[in-house]
Amino acid sequence: QNNNTLKRLDISLNKIDDDGAKAIIEGLQENNSITQIDIEENSIGEQYQVMIEKHLQQNKSRAEAYSKFEKLIEELNNKILNKTCTNNSKDKIIMKEGLKKIIEKSKALKNKTSIEQITNILEELLKKNKITRGLLMVFEE
Repeated sequence: QNNNTLKRLDISLNKIDDDGAKAIIEGLQENNSITQIDIEENSIGEQYQVMIEKHLQQNKSRAEAYSKFEKLIEELNNKILNKTCTNNSKDKIIMKEGLKKIIEKSKALKNKTSIEQITNILEELLKKNKITRGLLMVFEE
C-alpha cells in the first residue's frame, strides 16, 4: 500500500478478471508511486483497463510535480547551507529540520494540484533574497 519505491509492475498472464481489476484500482488509489502496470493477457474489461490507465496517468503527473518540488527543496537546502539565508548555526539547524518536516508532510499529498500549490509557494519563498527561519516556519505550517 505505502510502497514508494515500486514504480513498475508486471502482472501480465495472471488470469486477472474485472474483480481483480477493481482491486488494482483500489491499490492505485492508495499507492501513487506506481506509474506503469503491464496487464496484457488478462481478462480485464475495457472499462477497467481505461480506469487503470487513468490512475496511472494521475500517478505520472504527480511524480513529475513531486520531482519539481524535490528540486526546489534541494535548492532551498543549498541556500541554507551556503549562508545565503543565515550565518547563525542554530537557525540553520532549525531551518533544516523545518525542511525535513515539509518533505514528510508532502509525501502524504495524493494529487498533482496539491503538490503544485506547495511548489508555487516554495518558488515564491526562493525568490526572496533572504529566507528567514520565520518565513520557513510559516510555510511549514
